[in-house]
Amino acid sequence: MKKVITLTMILLTAAWITACSGYTLEETENGSEPSQCNLSLQVKSRAEGGITYPLSVYLFDSENSLVCSQEVTDADTVFQQVLKKGKYTLTAFSAPDRKAYIFPQRITAESLIQLASPYYAESSLIHGNSTINLDNDTKVTVYLENAMSSIYFRFSNIPDDATKVEVTVSPISSGISLTGSYSIDNTNCMIPCEKAEGLWEAGPYFIFPSQNSKTYFSINISRAGESKTYSYTYNQPLEPNRPYQFTAEYNEENGFILSGEFETTDWKPVIDVEFGIGGETDSGNTSTGGEPGSDTFYVNQLPTADTIWGGFYVWKTIQISETEIEAILISPEQWILKASEALATLADYAPDDISGWRTFTTEEAKEFRNQFYDTLESLNEFLTDNGLIAFYRYSGERYLCNEAKSTFSLSNNTIRDAGATVKYYLRGVKTVRIRKK
Repeated sequence: MKKVITLTMILLTAAWITACSGYTLEETENGSEPSQCNLSLQVKSRAEGGITYPLSVYLFDSENSLVCSQEVTDADTVFQQVLKKGKYTLTAFSAPDRKAYIFPQRITAESLIQLASPYYAESSLIHGNSTINLDNDTKVTVYLENAMSSIYFRFSNIPDDATKVEVTVSPISSGISLTGSYSIDNTNCMIPCEKAEGLWEAGPYFIFPSQNSKTYFSINISRAGESKTYSYTYNQPLEPNRPYQFTAEYNEENGFILSGEFETTDWKPVIDVEFGIGGETDSGNTSTGGEPGSDTFYVNQLPTADTIWGGFYVWKTIQISETEIEAILISPEQWILKASEALATLADYAPDDISGWRTFTTEEAKEFRNQFYDTLESLNEFLTDNGLIAFYRYSGERYLCNEAKSTFSLSNNTIRDAGATVKYYLRGVKTVRIRKK
């Protein structure tokens, strides 16, 4: 039975019909309309809780001029708009607690959705965008993910006479632009901790990360009319869609020492960060992932074949030992393009900072086709239910394999050479090692 290991991906279709009515197609000299195409939208959420309405959607042209914007209030309508051929950027935002954010009144590509001071929220804004080269009728899928970093603090062994514990995080951003760039104001936020059962805790709270190369923390402990501040440096910037846990034990002489673990779902792999005695923190370690581009991942539970793991479909697994497997992942997205464009597309592809994707090998293509020839509908239903794109086979579609030199179909058993001018479907494949901690 198929199941989801770490990521629940909720599918919602949302759009608008009247939003772009103010965008008028220019006429040619003889009064006829220029070349134009239909653009339709499908929105999917990889964030816990899915899409909360209203959904704010913005469409910009190649000059970053606003074409249209719309507050989508429900999921009952299907977006379809006729536009001139050209390049567009479509971006969408959703917030469980919209009152926590300040949405811009004047809309430009640089306009910000901001948090008011103290610059942290109790739920995350989710965001997605897509660059569209509109040269024929196009259905665009936009995936919404957490646009913020999740931070959680838990401190133990704080002296009993402590009256207040606060953590200052810097630098952070106060907002995010409508095209997905973070503000560069490099502000900070002070987060109060609350005492419960001998522990001082805060969060999880959500902040807009900064593009600075390092993150600084100041922990202030107030007790008996005096206060002490301990400063630490985390030698990495905080990342969006990434949860961070700072769990530490206080020591009068040495400051804070790491203890404990933290688990989460629907986000990138969690990073546990140690407050080092010397004021420097280590670079963190992931509990369900490695460094960006790494081929080895560390988990608490090994995934099995035919499951969803971290937003990817696990096609096959090979047992290496009791604590390690080799797994073949299939990308959630796919493309239709010429064979000559395939390898460059995969080279630039890095979902959740995981790079190094390739095509199916010839043998893998045959095996995949044989495995799902009679059960493709079931596989596709499982994929789409979890926010992944389905595989096609009913209109002669062919997929690239063998480093984009060959093609295969899920409806027959032929392997053919890839043509130079024909467009084919491309699906990313990646072999990884997964180890149990």
